[in-house]
Amino acid sequence: MMQQGTPGPRVRKTATMDIVGCGAVTSRFHLPALAWLERQGFLRVRYCLDPDVQAAAFVASQFRRARPFRVSAPSSFDGAGAAVVLVATPPEHHSAWAQHYLEAGASVLVEKPAVVTTEQFSRLQLAAREARRAVLVGHVRRLFPSVEAARALVMDGRVGSIRQVEAYEGLRWSWTTRSDFPVRSSAGGVLYDLGSHVLDMALYICGLDDLSPGAVTVEVLRLERWPAQEPSHEVVADLVLRTPSVEVPVVIRLSRREPLANVVRVRGDHGELLVSAWHSRTVLLRANGTSQRLAGDLRSAHTATSQGCFVEEHLEAWRTWALGQEDSPLRLAHFGFLTWLLQRLAAEA
Repeated sequence: MMQQGTPGPRVRKTATMDIVGCGAVTSRFHLPALAWLERQGFLRVRYCLDPDVQAAAFVASQFRRARPFRVSAPSSFDGAGAAVVLVATPPEHHSAWAQHYLEAGASVLVEKPAVVTTEQFSRLQLAAREARRAVLVGHVRRLFPSVEAARALVMDGRVGSIRQVEAYEGLRWSWTTRSDFPVRSSAGGVLYDLGSHVLDMALYICGLDDLSPGAVTVEVLRLERWPAQEPSHEVVADLVLRTPSVEVPVVIRLSRREPLANVVRVRGDHGELLVSAWHSRTVLLRANGTSQRLAGDLRSAHTATSQGCFVEEHLEAWRTWALGQEDSPLRLAHFGFLTWLLQRLAAEA
């Protein structure tokens, strides 16, 4: 049976796809989704690129005709001929690879965070406009039913005016990466890893993700991290976001050393929402002395599961290429404020 939101054979085109970055994130999260999509005829993986040729070979072996290549920089590889590319390198290399493939004529799905500086963000936006191609960002939690339900409740005024936002995510780091960027790169710490996910959830739910950095001031009341410089593995931050019309205190707690609540809490003057940082169908609404678990609508049948959300993420990229879809919550334009905020927190002494 055809799943809801999955285009039928009459409109389906097969996208030639390259994968740049074949580390743990690709193998653990993207590979099952892409292998399924290749079997369904949505895409054909052509090349798998990574500085570690064994990692590239493993990923390539999961597809029908994919070829592995040892590549460490865009200048050493010609991306011409790809319709879509997944860029899943360490974050500091996202911008260069994404621009390289845009110039080669491909649409881009780049892992989160999209980039690490506002300068890179502006350059990537310009490159996408000049190439007339789409750049989507892998903030997959925007597709979770609970997150979409929470955003709808906030937009409908069910919690009233927002008085405080709290973002908690922590777990003991236990899985192996194929590179040393989590302990070497300034973008390898918990802020850009878990923090980019849970902060984007909070901003998106509250409708603050499209704020213009030039229209916002940030007062940092408290910022502690361990180690003291990035990449850090614990972050404790309290800040206030201010615009001419909004003032929102924000509490941030992130850890790779210990489990935390793993939740986004939105407090309003009429009630509050609790949204799990993990995949869920429901959101908890507390208002008027009662608590309700409310289920979110599914964007498609795929989003009923966490792994299915990665399928949907790649289908969003496929739709921008094959169907000219423009209204995706994963579009690069939605992540300018997040980029600015993360950069500000990373640089704060």
